[in-house]
Amino acid sequence: MNRALCDAHPVDTASAGPSGLKRTKRYKTCCTAGSVIQPDSRHEQTLVRWDLNPRRTAVIVVDMQKVFCEPDGALYVPNTAKIIQPIQALVDAARGADVPVIYLRHIVRGDGSDTGRMRDLYPNVDEILARSEPNVEVIDALARRSRAT
Repeated sequence: MNRALCDAHPVDTASAGPSGLKRTKRYKTCCTAGSVIQPDSRHEQTLVRWDLNPRRTAVIVVDMQKVFCEPDGALYVPNTAKIIQPIQALVDAARGADVPVIYLRHIVRGDGSDTGRMRDLYPNVDEILARSEPNVEVIDALARRSRAT
């Protein structure tokens, strides 16, 4: 059986070490690249590590907004509760290593010109994700802090 390193199924972890932010990526070796992998005796893991250069690295936090992450949010996704703490740890490690943290928010103009197919699923998405809505802000647990804090 020919085994190939499968880039389609990495498991990422991040931690801060003595030299700053480190990233560890575990690749599962699988029989067919791109197939869904269930851990069993046929699949092994190869651990790959590399140092990150803080001058050429950034952490990007995407769509961790109140509207998606808080139970009273109009587009609440319950599974976001499971990822808040790991993202918070990554953000804290990045800040500790002077790595920039960039926040992206899903907002819309409110006139329907940029909602696309999302409007088919959520007819009032123009109001829900309008820039002026307070629920489009990043959740407090991950909110941007000033350089002094």
